[in-house]
Amino acid sequence: ESDVQKDHKYIIRMSDDNYCNAETEMNIWVDAVLQMKTSLADVQCYNMQYELKIDTTGTGAFRQEGVDHFVKVQRTMNGSTIDMSDQLKLVKDTLVLTVTADKDASYAIHFEYGTQTIDSIEVVTVIPAISVTLPATPTICEGEEVELKVTNVVPEGTTITWNSDNTILGTNEGEVINVKPKYAESANHQYVYSYYLEAYNAACNNKENYIVNVNVDEALKGMIEGDSPICETKSSTISAASYDASSYEWSTSGVPAFATTATTVVTPLETSLYVVDMKRGTCTAQDQFTVVVTSNPKILAMDSAGIRDRQVVTDPERGTGVFSYWLDNNKSTMTTFDIIKNLAFGSHVISVIDENGCTSSFNFTLDPPEIIIPEFFTPNGDGIHDQWIVGKLAEVYPNAVVYIFDRFGKLVGEYLGDDADGWDGTYNGVNLPSTDYWYMIDIAEIERQYTGHFTLIRR
Repeated sequence: ESDVQKDHKYIIRMSDDNYCNAETEMNIWVDAVLQMKTSLADVQCYNMQYELKIDTTGTGAFRQEGVDHFVKVQRTMNGSTIDMSDQLKLVKDTLVLTVTADKDASYAIHFEYGTQTIDSIEVVTVIPAISVTLPATPTICEGEEVELKVTNVVPEGTTITWNSDNTILGTNEGEVINVKPKYAESANHQYVYSYYLEAYNAACNNKENYIVNVNVDEALKGMIEGDSPICETKSSTISAASYDASSYEWSTSGVPAFATTATTVVTPLETSLYVVDMKRGTCTAQDQFTVVVTSNPKILAMDSAGIRDRQVVTDPERGTGVFSYWLDNNKSTMTTFDIIKNLAFGSHVISVIDENGCTSSFNFTLDPPEIIIPEFFTPNGDGIHDQWIVGKLAEVYPNAVVYIFDRFGKLVGEYLGDDADGWDGTYNGVNLPSTDYWYMIDIAEIERQYTGHFTLIRR
């Protein structure tokens, strides 16, 4: 008697002297004794496929009739158990179950034959897929710096590398970088600058690529345009429209926020500084503009420079630069010479303008001087009162006409105002007698006529 380890076939021979020899066969069959080895990677990468191998080598043949034998595999995941036995496949004498890594799980393998059972369990830890939380898209003004931070990086051990970019300040390795993105011409004054990163997990040789955007608002650029210098009492239109801002706030000394438009009109009493604060998106800017107020030139008087000439007298403390003058609103008479000549008698307006275009006017009247009408004359050749000459007539009214009549109304003499010789007391070369004579002086320029009489005296 011995332990039987495998099937045997025995031949039995029998002999007896009294009988014929005999021979027979007997088979001894060894029933199965369950054997099982299982293998499955205990650390798996998400969504990768692995093989659960069940090796029953050495179990032997199942000899008992009517007794079932089977292998069962159950997976438990998140507290839920399912039977996966129907997915087993026989590959070269080994049972194989292909599993896809999803979440941590355990696989229970049960081998049963009659009263024999054998159990095994494979516990699997799944390295999850790469996942990160990207930062919300920040919006900054051109020229500003911002921190970009990737959070919730899984699985553990995953490294973050940002693509090389000269706007990254410092290293491009790690979950946090500081950047100073550039602005490029774009609609609506906002440009989207993109940074690229790679998340890599060495354990699973897995990587994912991501994009982090930064909205870059264009910095406010422009200049204030306006009227300066201006004349006192005048207005200046100042404009910051070239900045194309979305909001404006103008202020000046003692007057905050007096206007909220790109262009405003101001009427300062003196030289003033105007400041505008502007905003567009995340960008702000401030600019300033000085409106220089210059005084208007002022005419103080029109001094006499001759009977028909006047000199303009101006206030030396007012106005700028060289002055120009014109008479009676006729700019064709404009001159820089301050003596106005050959004025007509009557009312006038003299205007002045300085180098800044500031003006003022002055009204004056040139009164006609009274003429001097002699009451007598003595044409006796002694050189004293030999002619009857109306004083100031030649200088003031050269175009005046003087008529002289005798007492009977006969015209005995006539001369123009610029005739310096006047009347010599003759008529057609004949000396007229001593007596009274009458005169009529017509001065058309002033629409005036003088009449009266004088005496001719001969001695």
